[in-house]
Amino acid sequence: MLRNKHPRIVAPVALSALLALATNCVSVVGDRCDEPDLPPCPNGTACIDRRCRPVGDIDAGGMAGAAGGGSSGGTAGGSSGGSAGGSSGGAGPLCPTACSYWEYCFSGSCVARYSSLTLVTPARTRSDFTASAHLNLSGGALPNPPSALRLELRDADGGLSEVSMRLIDDGGFLSDPISAARETRYEMTARWLDAGLSAVATTVIDLTAPTFVVSWPAAPVRLVDLDGGLDQRDPADADAGVTAWRRDETVPITIASEANDIDPSTIRLQVSSFEVPLGDAGVCSSDGGFCRVASVELWRPTWRAYRGGMPVAVSAADTAGNLASVDGGQVRVTRWRWRLVIPNLRDANLSSAVGIDQSGFIYAATRFGNSGTLNAYSPDGEPLFRRTVPGVMFPPIIGALGSPNGPMVYLTECDATCSQVSGIAFGLRNGSTPSATWLQPAPRPEANLPVVTSSVGRNVETAFLSWLDPATNRPVLGWRAVIGAGEDDGGVVVSSASPTANLLGPLVANGRNLFVPDRDSNRVFGFESAYNFNSPVQSPLGFPGSAGGILTITSLLIDSSGALIGSGMSANGYQAFRLTYPSNVTIAPNSNGPMVVFLSKGPELVMLREDDIGNGQTRARVCTGVLGAAPFCSSDDSENLQLPLALGEGGLLYTASRDVASDKTALQVRDFATLAVLWSAPSSASPVHGFALDCRRPGAGTLIGEGGDTTPSLYALIVDSRGVDANADWPLIRHDPRNTNDRAASLVPYTCP
Repeated sequence: MLRNKHPRIVAPVALSALLALATNCVSVVGDRCDEPDLPPCPNGTACIDRRCRPVGDIDAGGMAGAAGGGSSGGTAGGSSGGSAGGSSGGAGPLCPTACSYWEYCFSGSCVARYSSLTLVTPARTRSDFTASAHLNLSGGALPNPPSALRLELRDADGGLSEVSMRLIDDGGFLSDPISAARETRYEMTARWLDAGLSAVATTVIDLTAPTFVVSWPAAPVRLVDLDGGLDQRDPADADAGVTAWRRDETVPITIASEANDIDPSTIRLQVSSFEVPLGDAGVCSSDGGFCRVASVELWRPTWRAYRGGMPVAVSAADTAGNLASVDGGQVRVTRWRWRLVIPNLRDANLSSAVGIDQSGFIYAATRFGNSGTLNAYSPDGEPLFRRTVPGVMFPPIIGALGSPNGPMVYLTECDATCSQVSGIAFGLRNGSTPSATWLQPAPRPEANLPVVTSSVGRNVETAFLSWLDPATNRPVLGWRAVIGAGEDDGGVVVSSASPTANLLGPLVANGRNLFVPDRDSNRVFGFESAYNFNSPVQSPLGFPGSAGGILTITSLLIDSSGALIGSGMSANGYQAFRLTYPSNVTIAPNSNGPMVVFLSKGPELVMLREDDIGNGQTRARVCTGVLGAAPFCSSDDSENLQLPLALGEGGLLYTASRDVASDKTALQVRDFATLAVLWSAPSSASPVHGFALDCRRPGAGTLIGEGGDTTPSLYALIVDSRGVDANADWPLIRHDPRNTNDRAASLVPYTCP
């Protein structure tokens, strides 16, 4: 077999020798020859340094003559040609003497076979390492490397040592392992003494991990407006002597080191449970070292606390691979956003005195005796205006239609003697004069005031109010239609045909459909509201439907199928029911205690149930479950659950719990699936007398409501729900932050992007 892996330059040989190469198993120049079973080297070569090497190299011209020269070529470069001759070429002059193996013959002279030597070592390392070297061939030369090179190492103390570099291929060498047992700096030189070639490289043995300083600035100064009652400071900050960052803020965290060999790809910044992406981290002044600044959004880490610290940890390695882990301390964080002291807010006794429009502006009503106020605030709690109104009966209802001064805001109030009730529509943000008012005598204004939006050719809002007409002793359902920025006259929807009918139960709506329970029975009346130019038209929906077994309906909501879900008093106490018109009803058993339904999400309901725990004591539990099946309830006997309730995005349930021992009520945030308490606010900062959920910033939500142990106040807390649960059918007591009691009212403005 002819072994000819590479083109080779051979010495002139006889024609018979060339023929032998073509027909017999003979080595060629450059092949290995140091094994007994290898073929012999060809004529004109010898086994030198384990390979077949030319005894006297020839140049390129001679090669042409030997391999197939022209008419003047031949085995000796003569003029008569030869059997191996071609049509052109000619042998160059031979070198007068044999060249050394690190040389080759070129144009009659022995020249260096290799032009240079390259040495490669790691710049920095903490582990044992090897050095590699490579001989770089001169143009046209064939490889003929030595079997080994010498590698000299001089350390930082001047000590000199030597290791061998063995040949691994044609011109490539690898050293024995070099120890990294101690820190030093090696100046290394690879040498081929015969050829006079050398190369140098430096390797630093670094066994010390870098050190880091992790820091962040103080939190922004918080606004305090004592005249306006606004305080953005967390009360606990004064005790701690430091201002806390807010859960919805972004804190710049700086990672700095005096070392200049940090590998940026190895940096990890962990804040609480969240690994902060560092792709956009900025470069900061480092005085020759290393510095990066990462913007950390504090709403991203999972954090189950009202206030406290988020631990910060940093790990990184230098280019030698030394890893450092740093405890950076804790960022002090609070969920407190602001508090507004509002006189008489508690006296309103409205269950929820707060409404929020679709832009995040907040409206709060107060009542003291037969007088009250309507107050408007920016999303940051800054006062916009305050208007005096007669005694407010129910929370403000925020419309969806805009006006030059903002949305319409509807109030129900009674006069100084509470002998008549008024429905007022304000065109707000600047406290302008009420743009619509209608009055009716009403010794006992009772019902809620839902806002219904319908559209027949144009956008219309219709506000409904029920009262008892003292002249006829009959309940009356009144309406007010608002068209865009204007309004139409109010009127009477229906007057009950039965003097005993009492349409003063909780009003609820589903778009144009309005449902009104009879307070004195188990009937629910339904009406369809349509607007045709200036004439509201009302028509029955096939009701009254009867919730058989229920004596008095006390709560009502509408699920995704349009069915009425409610609670009422029965002979066995409070029971839940489901009613589809005309009168198909399902009554849930209450063998485990009286139950009242307030929220719904698909088939699941959120209820409060009163349990007898013995010794004459009862506990109110929060429960979830489907109608007709045993519910799943909280089980802590140390607390009594109470209104309000809210379903927030992310599977969170917001409840208010009164501690039995201290008689203080606090906000609790629970896992909707397990009802486990994830975190709670202190009673001194808990909006437990009514709240709503909103979203003003990406990633974090706001819970706004009324509470406080001593001073009635409006609180804004940062919560983990990105607004209300938009997948819930009825996520708040009055369905939505606008307090509409309308199943069709959009929840999208109250969810984060």
